[in-house]
Amino acid sequence: MPKKSKPNNVENFADLIVQHATDSMVFTDTDGLVLWANKPFTEMSGYALSEMIGHKPGSILQGPNTDPNTVADIRAAIAAKRTIRTELLNYTKDGHPYWIDVTIIPVFDENSQLTHFMSIERDITQSKDLIKKTEMALSEERERRRERRLLSQVSEWLFAAQTLEELQAVVTRSMKILFPDTNGELFIYSNSRDVLDRVSDWGEVSGEPHLHADQCWALRRGRAYCYGISEIDFACSHVESEDHPYFCLPIIAHGDTIGLMHISFPDLKADRGETEELAAILSPAFEMAQICAEQISLAAANVRLQSELQDKSVKDALTGLWNRRWFLDMANREIRRAEGAKAPLSMVMIDVDFFKKFNDAHGHDAGDVVLKVLSSHLSDIDTNGVFPCRIGGEEFAIICSNMNAKEAESVVKRLQSRLAESPVIFSGRTLPGVTISAGVAQFASGDDLQVLMRLADAALYEAKDAGRDCIILAHREEQPEPLVLAGE
Repeated sequence: MPKKSKPNNVENFADLIVQHATDSMVFTDTDGLVLWANKPFTEMSGYALSEMIGHKPGSILQGPNTDPNTVADIRAAIAAKRTIRTELLNYTKDGHPYWIDVTIIPVFDENSQLTHFMSIERDITQSKDLIKKTEMALSEERERRRERRLLSQVSEWLFAAQTLEELQAVVTRSMKILFPDTNGELFIYSNSRDVLDRVSDWGEVSGEPHLHADQCWALRRGRAYCYGISEIDFACSHVESEDHPYFCLPIIAHGDTIGLMHISFPDLKADRGETEELAAILSPAFEMAQICAEQISLAAANVRLQSELQDKSVKDALTGLWNRRWFLDMANREIRRAEGAKAPLSMVMIDVDFFKKFNDAHGHDAGDVVLKVLSSHLSDIDTNGVFPCRIGGEEFAIICSNMNAKEAESVVKRLQSRLAESPVIFSGRTLPGVTISAGVAQFASGDDLQVLMRLADAALYEAKDAGRDCIILAHREEQPEPLVLAGE
């Protein structure tokens, strides 16, 4: 007869599951004290069963970074005698953190009385690390996208700037956003090229507003410099503290160094023993700072080119004064302003006395020197509504806003005095003194530019007829005929 199989023993199966389960299992009494734990638990935690029996698991396994809110949720579930599943950070016997997916189940007898708690735990440290790395990668990618978007916006604004002042404003605002928690400065070479002047800054800046090129390693070496990430490096002498890392980035336009951008990190420590860690932090910022410096350099070159083109279109090439084209536009604007505001306005026409004879006697190069000297004195009074222009040849004009004829006459008298006190030197010899004749006309309501220039021009010819080296104020006994200007 066939052999009968033994009936299934449920209790034996339960014992086998508890003994051979790959998940950690812990049994506690109603007070939460450990009664028994399986082998996977002791392997995962590093604690022997004898070290756990009679203790609450949390008192041994939980550490400084264990979430107190999660612990509170577990305690509340145990007090309410209900099942809870959550994730918890525990610590092994040797202090290493590990994450578990834990389910705590209350166990009742046939009378519905609580007898034990059973905890089933699974190590999810690798999964948590993978999730953390993925989140960090996503966060870094989001930050990279944000940086690219900001750089694109900054680049657009930089190349829209038409003046150095606009460029400085864009740099100040954008660097605050691109490099938060930093202190920064933008220096531009002065016209004399002997010093760099601070033209914009952000953060907390307290250093000197000027620096010399030999004070900066980046300017001396001709390339961007990151201080604080190498075992051998030297702080620039224009930097107040050597304790914090910083960047120095030259600003170059058309191959010419025109300035320097300095960015410091007051919240970081320039520690020679932690250069690799600091380099990992600063390297992305240094790369972005170099991109910004390149963009600023290109924008500065663009501004300089626009300025040069603008100067060529409105400035006289020989003297650097405003040219005839600018004069016509400016004079018309000032006449409209004076008419609307009921404000005074005067026009001065100037001519160098005996200039043709001077050129014949001393040569055209000497004549050019005379025009430059006169223009230099005219440029000195190019303030407070006084606008000198070269009309052509040896003829000059001055727009005197908010001045009557007498006030404009005093401007010309000061110019005559300066010419008399300043000898003209050419090829190592002093040339004969230079004098000028001038006619002054005051604007009256209803005048246009043609009328005003005709009045001033008539007064100028009257000054020449009077013996030159004098000033004549225009009179209005007869209305002058319109003067037709080339280019109008």
